[in-house]
Amino acid sequence: MRTILFLLTFALAACSDRTAAPIVPSALDVGTNRDVFVGTTRSLNEAGEYGIGRSPSLALTQATVSLPPGRAVGTVSDGQERPRPDRDFVIGALDRFPSADAFKAALRENIRSKPPNQREVTVFVHGFNNSFTDSAFRLAQLAEDLEIPGTHVAYSWPSRGNPLGYEYDRDSALFARDGLADLLRLIRSSGQPDIILVAHSMGSAL
Repeated sequence: MRTILFLLTFALAACSDRTAAPIVPSALDVGTNRDVFVGTTRSLNEAGEYGIGRSPSLALTQATVSLPPGRAVGTVSDGQERPRPDRDFVIGALDRFPSADAFKAALRENIRSKPPNQREVTVFVHGFNNSFTDSAFRLAQLAEDLEIPGTHVAYSWPSRGNPLGYEYDRDSALFARDGLADLLRLIRSSGQPDIILVAHSMGSAL
């Protein structure tokens, strides 16, 4: 019976849509807000969201993540396609930069808004079985709970976001190396030489 329950739970997890990324502006009035810059080599899906497809070009965005009130330290709750701002991490706003220069200008402004001794940039590279929102949510959680100073940038490579998608993710990690290199060059060219690169799981191989 225990084995059957385990397999059923695993199957349900594999079938759930973890790639949904609804934007809920009202969430910005509910929780604690964290700004996260995101570079991604995911392509846009039919819903206009960054899905699992691979894009040859690097897309640049800035997400405002709402962290729910009363959350236990270290936890991330993702409501997927039906998030509740009082309980879940939610993207309250997502601004897409029209060009690399626009991204660099916004990044430079964010860096300069910090105290002089807190102007490093932390870049987070997610691991296996992650969606676009997972990377932004996890970095926002780490920045909040660990009180990471400076500016925060997530690199979201095209993971399938499915526990059965290991082979796809492994190939995507190889595909996405150029995008990460491009993102790091953009950060450096914004006048910021101090970059802390943090990678989790398969992101380390990337």
